[in-house]
Amino acid sequence: MISKEKLKVIYSSLTLNKDDTLIHMVDLNTDSVNSARIFLHYSDLLATLGRYRNDAEKQVKRVRAKAEIEYRRGVRKPEGDLKITDATAKALVEADKEVVEAEDTLTYAYFVFNKV
Repeated sequence: MISKEKLKVIYSSLTLNKDDTLIHMVDLNTDSVNSARIFLHYSDLLATLGRYRNDAEKQVKRVRAKAEIEYRRGVRKPEGDLKITDATAKALVEADKEVVEAEDTLTYAYFVFNKV
């Protein structure tokens, strides 16, 4: 399960080095070798963050479905004496703490992915 804390650790470890964008005209041979290494580093980082973003999207869907099933089955009880209708179930799922956390994690995953 993807957590926002895990994404924060990854985001804090991101080091986008400004020197990676510079080309040293005096030492083109070294720079041409380094450019492949730099490309591999950033493409691997982007692929990893993309996987986490996709996992966060799937996690939101799973948490939503689980919450809705539990409200409809009566496993989770809403506050008060509410009759579970389609609209009530939808509203309860939208306000559910686990769903809100999963959506927050997804938003942060998009932020980290787009930062690279």
